[in-house]
Amino acid sequence: MALGKNVEHLRNLRSMSRGAVARAIGLEDDQPIYALEKRDSKRSNLAPALAKLFQVSLESLLGDDLTSLSAEEIGAGVNSPLVTEHVSANAELGQLTSAFEALSPPGQLELLRFAEYLVAKEKGTA
Repeated sequence: MALGKNVEHLRNLRSMSRGAVARAIGLEDDQPIYALEKRDSKRSNLAPALAKLFQVSLESLLGDDLTSLSAEEIGAGVNSPLVTEHVSANAELGQLTSAFEALSPPGQLELLRFAEYLVAKEKGTA
């Protein structure tokens, strides 16, 4: 999948203008974001900052087709109540967060669904 299409999709899911994305990653002008989306590149020196901004792994941003994912699927991330509610704030959280962020968005979604299943099973509702 091309980087430009992923960036455009993620930007639109968050209702961000190109200018807002540019400013969020430290650019003064939205032209590089416009060019990236229109050129539909496979690589860019902006990719690491964009991956961080959109809370997806760099590998996913560059290589996965994120355009079919919803805001819920992409946005759950490590801020999901399921993740933050059931993990204590200690050293393990940092390790779990890093491992979770390393997953592709579909992998993150699958893991969250599995965690929801385990919680429901524990409560006897599964």
